[in-house]
Amino acid sequence: MSVCAVRTRSVRQADLSTIMRTLGPFNPCTPKAGRRQGSAGSSTALAKRCHTPPSRVWSSSSLIRLAKSKTNRPGSKVKSGQATWFRSGAAVRCCASMAKASREFVYGLNPAFEVLRAGKRRVFAAHLNEGMRSNSRVKKLVGLLERTEVEIEWTDKGRLMQLSGSRDHQGVVLKTSLYPYVDFAELLGVPRMLLLDNVEDPHNVGAILRSAEVFGFTSVCLPKKGVPEVYPSVVKVSTGATEFMKICRNDSANGYARKAAEAGYRIAALDMAGKSTLQEVAAAKHDKLLLVIGGEDRSVGQFILNMAEDVIGIQQQGRVNSLNASVAAGIAMFALGQSS
Repeated sequence: MSVCAVRTRSVRQADLSTIMRTLGPFNPCTPKAGRRQGSAGSSTALAKRCHTPPSRVWSSSSLIRLAKSKTNRPGSKVKSGQATWFRSGAAVRCCASMAKASREFVYGLNPAFEVLRAGKRRVFAAHLNEGMRSNSRVKKLVGLLERTEVEIEWTDKGRLMQLSGSRDHQGVVLKTSLYPYVDFAELLGVPRMLLLDNVEDPHNVGAILRSAEVFGFTSVCLPKKGVPEVYPSVVKVSTGATEFMKICRNDSANGYARKAAEAGYRIAALDMAGKSTLQEVAAAKHDKLLLVIGGEDRSVGQFILNMAEDVIGIQQQGRVNSLNASVAAGIAMFALGQSS
């Protein structure tokens, strides 16, 4: 596995790629473990064949430390073996700006169609794969783009992956305005609301939002911490369902629950140890219901569990300990959405 593929929680792959380009050429041609060190495998011969000395292996952690270091000023030299590395201020700035820039792109065929149909965001440009001009769905998308007078750029896969930061772009990347969140007060009054608490996986968030739109939970509360924003990856997994929802992100999970209770909402939380059943809660036909979904590593917080009128457990017959968070959420929303 190449060191370029090292995963990191704090900095996305696109950020690391930008930092490495700023630092200089990189060639991970260090000898494999167990290889005999003859003349072809010696460090001297290896240094001649590599732009980068074998003694300098840029892991994700070292890249991040270098980019964020306060001891080395932008432009200062960092020596290693036969090579001299330069640290630019751009490498530091990219960590803060890249995340925001990446949120301005939506990728994937379905998300692109839904963004244009919903009209929720401004679309500034469309970047399409040159090799997909004859694709029937792309042709349909081009027609929609032309009717909305969006500028189209035909480009290659490398450029699309650079813009989207993902291999799952399906040949389509739109440059858009940022996702338009709403204030929590705008959600009050709807019969069904959804709150995600400690759902840390963007894939789960996207899958939950996809089911939420289908089952009528189109008013969603995302806490400011502990749950991903509506990133392009979330939009992609949701297949563009986010564009037809009202999503707020201006409070904590506890704050949302407290305000919802004050507004007359009954709070129902999913939990493995829950004693209430979906059938019981659905049969009650509550006028206002806030459904709280927890994550797989961390479930719904104790504060919300304490104030919830219904702590729901999904009955299981198999031997697996628990359901995937998005699957459990889909089951609950299907059952409770029918009672609204």
